[in-house]
Amino acid sequence: MLSGQGQSGAVTLDWTSVSGATSYGVHRSIGGAGSFATLNPNVTATIFQDTGLTNGVPYDYYVAAVDAAGQGVTSNIVQVVPGGVGLPAPIGLSATAGSASISLSWNAAAGAVSYNIYRATSAGGEGSVPYVVQCTSPSYTDGAVNTTRTYYYLVTAVDSVGESASSNEASARPGAAQLPAPTLTGRSGAAQAVLTWSTIGGATSYNVYRSVDGGVTFTAAYTGLTKLTVTDTGLTNGVPYAYYVCAVNSSGMGLRRALAADGTGGLV
Repeated sequence: MLSGQGQSGAVTLDWTSVSGATSYGVHRSIGGAGSFATLNPNVTATIFQDTGLTNGVPYDYYVAAVDAAGQGVTSNIVQVVPGGVGLPAPIGLSATAGSASISLSWNAAAGAVSYNIYRATSAGGEGSVPYVVQCTSPSYTDGAVNTTRTYYYLVTAVDSVGESASSNEASARPGAAQLPAPTLTGRSGAAQAVLTWSTIGGATSYNVYRSVDGGVTFTAAYTGLTKLTVTDTGLTNGVPYAYYVCAVNSSGMGLRRALAADGTGGLV
């Protein structure tokens, strides 16, 4: 089964492996013309990126498995249009370290059909080829990790047209002890809320997230804070706001403690 996602000036193809295949031939037709040319006759992976394309132009693709006897039966044909995407970038990406895994979560992007996840072992090194394609929920657990490394992630939203811009970058190191949750308190004022939290040993900064729907969906309000208080201004009087704060160090974000609009709290 072949599927494809468009980015600006590029298309990423992904297909199901075929038992016995030594490679795959990738074939392309431009503008729905129906006349296919061989793009690459010897792809050894089950993912391929076609670059240097024109945004807004439809491209058709199929792949065929190859072994010593030659090319086998062709796949389904997919049409992908690079560029022209109006999807918002996912926000609120967080990475939480487990003993042998890293759990990712982010806020759902309106209109997204799926998500692509990019991974690197250095900050900003995620590149242009997705680590995971067609993740259908706003969360993912990465179990292919090494406890001696810190991993960095970006997420993009995908629809039938293509791919959004990238989310914020999040990182974590599996096997590292997760920081405890700060105790968060809040005091309301005119069009503002004053938030204060307890210090956490080992934290290098703190992130504060805000919700305007009763704590269902949180978005990043302040990140990289090195103080223990912040005044959230520009709020609407009479609207209930919920918050959570988490401590951050080189291993990633710690546990979160939410402060609900009614003043109650708990781990989330």
